[in-house]
Order: sequence, then C-alpha cells, then structure tokens
Amino acid sequence: MQVEGVYAKNDREEVERRNQAKENRERLVGQVPDAWLRMPFTDAHARELGELHFFRGTRCLRNHLAPYRINGGCLACAGQVPSALVNPPAKE
Repeated sequence: MQVEGVYAKNDREEVERRNQAKENRERLVGQVPDAWLRMPFTDAHARELGELHFFRGTRCLRNHLAPYRINGGCLACAGQVPSALVNPPAKE
C-alpha cells in the first residue's frame, strides 16, 4: 500500500534529521549552553517528549544559533532571549 511507503519515507527522513542534528550539536559542545544540547533534536522529537522547544544545532535564515519552537521559528527571531530557557532569573 502506498501510504505505508510514505510513512516509511517520513520515518527514514526523521531518523536522518535526528542524526544530522546530533552531529551538528556535537560540534557545538562548549559553544552553546549545555541545556540546549539536552533539548530534543527535532520538532517531531520534541512533540514525542511533550516539549515546546528543540535545538538542531543549525543557524536560522537570519544566522541565529538558537533553539526553535515546535510550531516554527527561531527563538531569537521571535524576540525571545534563548538564554532565558537556560538561566531563569534568581529569586532574591
């Protein structure tokens, strides 16, 4: 059945995206916050885990290196400070 072929192709492509993200992120160790490296690899991976953000280790079209929202868009492009996900303000 053709639908099964589509599912197999999508699954294969998702595995490839996750592997590529893993390779990208390995090159960024020490250059980005460790919390970003613990985020899901892709939007599909984030959805599986019930997360709202993911980090592929690639730059967006505006050259930002930041996590993405699962519904699309780089956090830096959206005007959100990506480091806010990593270091919440200390309560005094």
